[in-house]
Amino acid sequence: MNRRTFLGTALLVSAVLLLGKSAEALTIVPPSLEYAVKPGETINAKIKLFNEESNAITVFSSVANFTAKGERGEPDFQFEDTPTGAASWVEPPAGAITVKPNDRIELPVTITVPANAEPGGHYVSVFFGTDPTLKAENGGQVTVRSLLGTLVILRVDGTIRESATVAGFTAGNGKTLTKLPATFTLRIKNTGNVHVRPQGEVVIKNLFGGETARLSLNETNGAALPDSVRAYDVIWKKAAEKQTTGNFFEELGHQWRNFALGPYTATASITYGSNKQNLVATTKINVIPWQLLLVSGLIIVIVILAIVFGIRAYNQAIINRARGTTPPPTTGMKL
Repeated sequence: MNRRTFLGTALLVSAVLLLGKSAEALTIVPPSLEYAVKPGETINAKIKLFNEESNAITVFSSVANFTAKGERGEPDFQFEDTPTGAASWVEPPAGAITVKPNDRIELPVTITVPANAEPGGHYVSVFFGTDPTLKAENGGQVTVRSLLGTLVILRVDGTIRESATVAGFTAGNGKTLTKLPATFTLRIKNTGNVHVRPQGEVVIKNLFGGETARLSLNETNGAALPDSVRAYDVIWKKAAEKQTTGNFFEELGHQWRNFALGPYTATASITYGSNKQNLVATTKINVIPWQLLLVSGLIIVIVILAIVFGIRAYNQAIINRARGTTPPPTTGMKL
């Protein structure tokens, strides 16, 4: 059996893989399917293809297992000449599939879970491509020029271990900032045997313990797969970020619109799993908008000097006026 790992340039966006002109003309629905199944159970799923072109398009199906690639939710697909594992459970339509111009078709996908299936998470993708085979090129690497797919996420009943830990919680763009936005990155390590989707919030407090912001975590409901780390970003901002050239006055305006000053503490509180297990993590940042502080300091100095000189000038004017209206002293002598 020749196992070939998908090493192309494909990236998963909203759980849909799109490459090549032909694939761009097709839309697949849904982007993912998720089922809780029992050993021995059969699921009859449906996948729809939409042809947005004025010409007919013929595609061929294939399946592949996938695992987590990196920490940003990218899947690492593994193609095989003969599917194994969960990929062998999933049966899409065989042979050529033709979608007429501006038409949509519904395709049956049968998922047959073996009676001896291992409990936990199993992850497969059903692909449709214009090439019926995957051609090995460049020393065994697979190049796929026209491919799109739906993720199939299975949770097989049995001894399920939902377990996760915090692998890190940091301010991704630095501990000391000159302005907002501030990006906090929470890294969750899945130590169980099934995927988890952590939910929660990040609460930011100032030096005095007052709540400054409350931010939602994992709004896209991204999953952390078993034996992997998933990073989730939370952005604290007050105004829309604008592209700057580094000009002093541009930075000054940005700091004014996104003003924050002093040390802040960010606390991430999340829950995950069917039993709503809890995880808590804390990190700190400092925000020092030095351009704004410099200009503010100069303005304060100028105002103070203006007040001091104004008081002096006022006092001097009173003294001069007093001298001009007081009669000169006399000696009693006459000429």
